[in-house]
Amino acid sequence: MPFRMVILSLFIGLIIGGATVIFAIENTATMTVSFLTWHITAPTAFFVIASFAVGLTAAFLSLLPRLIAQEYEMRVVRREKRAIEGVAKSQSQTQEIPVVERAYA
Repeated sequence: MPFRMVILSLFIGLIIGGATVIFAIENTATMTVSFLTWHITAPTAFFVIASFAVGLTAAFLSLLPRLIAQEYEMRVVRREKRAIEGVAKSQSQTQEIPVVERAYA
């Protein structure tokens, strides 16, 4: 990844992180969330940030099969490339390469 892209990613991450901290500080009111027999009481910011984290995890898990398939495909391509390079190298060693002499003025 180019250096500028890394810096931009870090900058955006700092902005999002700072906004998250400010959000958490300003939303300290507690609320209770009930799911079946569970009851959780925590600050509002906790539930919002936890929901965001669950969403990120779900997005990553949905992309994971494609990432694994792409990695497998890249391994196959690299293996084929090495095989082709090996054949080309063995052919170049068995064939004589004509030497062209040039007359320089």
